[in-house]
This record gives sequence, structure tokens and C-alpha cells, in this order.
Amino acid sequence: MLNPAALGGLFTTNLDYHYYIIVGAFKERANAEKMVNIVNAAGYTGTMISFRNGLNAVGVCQTDDMDKAFEGLAKAKGESFCPAHAWILVNE
Repeated sequence: MLNPAALGGLFTTNLDYHYYIIVGAFKERANAEKMVNIVNAAGYTGTMISFRNGLNAVGVCQTDDMDKAFEGLAKAKGESFCPAHAWILVNE
């Protein structure tokens, strides 16, 4: 798991869940919005998460349960939109 501080810290302050599967991070917000549309079309709920360093991440499989986060990561990795380097964001 990557610490959000390594990305400059979270800029988004209204995240509703403790864990998010990050399936992409983009400098251009428009590219992140396209990814949100792709994951939504695949039946997931995409969440845009902004970092202080300017990256816009896309999170799926939002949960407050760590076991479900790992299950969500395994499930998401089976999807065509999900890169091999997807990771779990821990929102503390």
C-alpha cells in the first residue's frame, strides 16, 4: 500500500470511506474523469480523489472494511480497466 503522503497528501477532504482501490492517477483532470466514466460503465462507482501534488486518482470498491478492500482489489484486477499496479488507499 502506498502512503498518500508519498503523493503529496490528500487534497480531497470529503472522502466517505476508509479504503479505496486506486485504478489510476492522472495529471490531467479530464483523463481522470474519463476513467470515472469507464469504471461506472463497468458497474463500479468511481470516486475522484485529488492529491496536493496535482494528481487526480480514481478510486473504486470503497469500503470501511479492510478485508473487503482486499477482496475489492482482487475483483478490480480482473477488470479490463484495472492496471496491474492498482493499490489500496487508506484514508486516515
